[in-house]
Amino acid sequence: MSHDDTRIYHHEAIAGRTEITLSQTASRHLLRVLRLHPGDTVTVFDGYGGEYPAQLLSSERSRPATLALAEKQSIERESTLNLTLAQVMARGEKMDLIIQKAVELGVKRIIPLASQRCNVHLDPRRAEKRQRHWQGIIVSACEQCGRNVLPELEPIRSFDHWLQQDKGTASVLTLSPSAHCTLGEWVASKQHRHDIHLLIGPEGGLSNEEIRNSEAASNCQSIRIGRRILRTETAALATLAALQALLGDFS
Repeated sequence: MSHDDTRIYHHEAIAGRTEITLSQTASRHLLRVLRLHPGDTVTVFDGYGGEYPAQLLSSERSRPATLALAEKQSIERESTLNLTLAQVMARGEKMDLIIQKAVELGVKRIIPLASQRCNVHLDPRRAEKRQRHWQGIIVSACEQCGRNVLPELEPIRSFDHWLQQDKGTASVLTLSPSAHCTLGEWVASKQHRHDIHLLIGPEGGLSNEEIRNSEAASNCQSIRIGRRILRTETAALATLAALQALLGDFS
């Protein structure tokens, strides 16, 4: 029986023509959820690029599953754009949705931010727990959408810290309903670069001070999408999809 469309992430670097033992979580998914048996085939990736056809060797539920890997296949499904999403944290499932879909839309780096109007406040212990949760969402999204390189998840930082961070020659876009320039006009201006940082504010929007500071920053451009005000989760995903359609691999 073939399960070639089943993709499993392995948390350690792997090589072709070897055997690996999966984690308890991955083993439970293969054996108890998918009910695979010895001889069934899956695809394994380690997040560093490429993927490996693999065959299940053992299926004892009391022990981690063992896989035999074939030669590495140099298959990548990365976007032609180098997209970074700087997202002010949204509450609960909204942030989970943004991260999941951003991975599917080809983002290569995700930076969670805290701003003046951010209504998510995490102490260090809860922040660490949330980071692990988001990392799991990134892994699951890569398994689903076919990506073999894990997007980078940076630690939570303040809006001011992010704004002061060196972004090199990247284009920095700030979504604002009051911006005079539309995304389409910005693309037509030919001022864009291959590297794009997209800043999305919180559910209450960025403060006037934050907007002024972002507009004064180097390489930063305020843009708007359409005539309507979008929720934070809609704004992130709509803009990423539009960027891929106008400049990336959707075109």
